[in-house]
Amino acid sequence: MYKIALLEPSSDIKGCYVHAGHNEFEPIALGYIASDLETKGFKVEIFRQGLLSVDQIIDHIKRYSPSILGLSVMTHAANSAIKIAKKAKEAIPGIYVIAGGYHPSGDINFVLNKHIDFSVIGEGERTFSELANRLLKNQNADFKEIKGICFAVDENKTIFTGNAERITKEELDAMPFPKRSRDIISKAKMHALMYPPPNKQHNVVTLLSSRGCSNNCQFCCSSAVWGREVVFRNPKKVAEELKLVVDEFGTNAFFFSDLTFNSNKKHVIALCSELAKLKETPHWYAMCTATHLDEETIRAMREAGCRKVGFGVESLSNDNLKKINKLAISAQERTRGIMECCDENGILIKAYMIIGYPWETHDSLTEFHDNIITLPADEIRISYFTPFPGSPAYKKHEDILTTNDWSKFNAIKDVVVENENGVTVDRLAKARIDAFKKFYSDNARQERIAKKIEKFPEFKESFEEFETFLRDAKVIQ
Repeated sequence: MYKIALLEPSSDIKGCYVHAGHNEFEPIALGYIASDLETKGFKVEIFRQGLLSVDQIIDHIKRYSPSILGLSVMTHAANSAIKIAKKAKEAIPGIYVIAGGYHPSGDINFVLNKHIDFSVIGEGERTFSELANRLLKNQNADFKEIKGICFAVDENKTIFTGNAERITKEELDAMPFPKRSRDIISKAKMHALMYPPPNKQHNVVTLLSSRGCSNNCQFCCSSAVWGREVVFRNPKKVAEELKLVVDEFGTNAFFFSDLTFNSNKKHVIALCSELAKLKETPHWYAMCTATHLDEETIRAMREAGCRKVGFGVESLSNDNLKKINKLAISAQERTRGIMECCDENGILIKAYMIIGYPWETHDSLTEFHDNIITLPADEIRISYFTPFPGSPAYKKHEDILTTNDWSKFNAIKDVVVENENGVTVDRLAKARIDAFKKFYSDNARQERIAKKIEKFPEFKESFEEFETFLRDAKVIQ
């Protein structure tokens, strides 16, 4: 039986291992690919690099001795992926290396690296299994016949076979549930602010109820993988998967990986109805937009176990929102109103913000600092504007990138675009730190949280653990 290893590499920059700054999620995409491959007769193991060095993870893979190594690559981990591919080929003669995920799908030239044999562009299941089958069982295969792959023909030229057709709703529902590693999910956590708090979370998993996003935010590279079509799973299948996870692993918290969980209200209501029927429904976190979110939906989510929602607010400036195609889905007053509704219904709120736009000015940073306390959020994340390969912003701003070192495309540690108004990297870093300190030290926020805990006392430990995290990070005294 042919063996395949699937790996999620980590960034080799200290402090960038934890995805999104504070969370450690299982590599759900690899789980789907693994279960699909197993139905086709392959033996598959999933690995996650985490805090292991390149040499350490290679030792694990070498002991498994696979014929194919599949890498799920985010941009900030692209350099690490190449190092792993090189070492894997040295350690296991004849191994094939296939890269997939957001970075290879957005950067067609990634496969020009001699240690990468193929890139899978877009959704992975159908393409990966067909490619693996031809590599291992049909050495005379014409790879040009496989849609959704890219490979190099010399050091400067690639062949892309064209986009594969999206997996349909019927096909998605017919897929086996993703393969899960107890070792990986036992280490998964939703850090910072969450209910249950991190110290009480057990075997955290990731679920999806839909694939894709119909929005076209300038900074987002999701369309490189999914296009603009959203494909929804049958809510009964999602509930069935969750029940199996709870029964097998005792999971008490999970994350919905949907890019926009509430893009279709009818789907959300039906899904929440199914989740609410379960005897034990773990508490969960999802990413939403203020569009299509209303009090009926918020209450349905809460009754189905939702305890945290993340909003892509991005900016407090209408001018910025227009420039990144977010105004239509992030109208500020509506977003604040929806946040207040979540607050009243016992849902924790995280707001995702961006600074460091190419057009950023000293005045706009001051305005951001002054207005940050107007957000009725419990937690914020402030990232630097980062045009990832495959995003509309990458094509638009490629000529003002300050580096081609992919490890610096991490959005939370490094700035990668030139500023046209003389705003320095140090100024941006100070603005980010000052905004965090102002937001979390604001008296009005403290009073609002005290009222929230009084109304929903189950959140007391979550906020206490989060306050400890903020003190340790020297965000608050």
